[in-house]
Amino acid sequence: MELRPTTRGLAIAAALVMLLAGCGDDGGDDVSARETTEATDAPEPTEAADDDEPTESSTEADDDTGSTTTTTVAAEPELTEEEALAQAESVNLVIGDFAAYGELWMAEVEGPDDEEDDDLDECLGGSDVPDELVETDTTTFSNDPGDGSVQVLSNVSVVMPTEDDAVAAMEEAATDLFRTCMEEDFVDGEEDSTAALNTVPDGGQFTEQTVALVGEVTFVTDGGTPVSGFIDLHLLRTGSVISLVTFLDIDGAGAQELLTGLLNTITERHAELG
Repeated sequence: MELRPTTRGLAIAAALVMLLAGCGDDGGDDVSARETTEATDAPEPTEAADDDEPTESSTEADDDTGSTTTTTVAAEPELTEEEALAQAESVNLVIGDFAAYGELWMAEVEGPDDEEDDDLDECLGGSDVPDELVETDTTTFSNDPGDGSVQVLSNVSVVMPTEDDAVAAMEEAATDLFRTCMEEDFVDGEEDSTAALNTVPDGGQFTEQTVALVGEVTFVTDGGTPVSGFIDLHLLRTGSVISLVTFLDIDGAGAQELLTGLLNTITERHAELG
């Protein structure tokens, strides 16, 4: 299972440090309250590794010998990869969703194959959780009005082979093991960085199954300035579709209104999955 919320956390941390240090990439597109951007073409979804495929077991008894034989076969995904990718992309946020929250939001898209730290997948990669069927691009939205406040939100969605697989992944996300792994990942071994998260098992129950992690995180910029902010990580599941939203706020105005509004937008799109 490679939902990779950990690398999403690092992407947000990196974006924050670059913004505050004044060395960020200008590759994102400015957007006004009236503008939206078109989604980029998604890369071809990758196939799950054989040893991580969902399985089903059946047991047959031999009437003559009394012995039993157990056969394990791969469970069939509930959707084709094309159908799954279409569903996942349909629930993701786009830059136009931020129009009501200011004119300075920018968006940067990262494909599933752009990750640098695959070993961080372990935060949501239990042996009993298979790889996702498909994963969308990750879009990171940022707002830096120049007054010392920064808001960064990252969004990605995956589709698991079956609904049971998605339920299992969500249950794992509600564990202390996942929480501590996320805390370690957000600081990425930096001595002067800290993260403290609390798990909210029902996460506000936006969708069929929701898990939230909330807390505070402190980073140090390239200039040596410590900066603290609030972090919210939400996983929302409907059927076999899971959306991940990670939000970092540093002294931003209307942060709770912004996050709740965008989570409601994703929830409405999940509801349309049928």
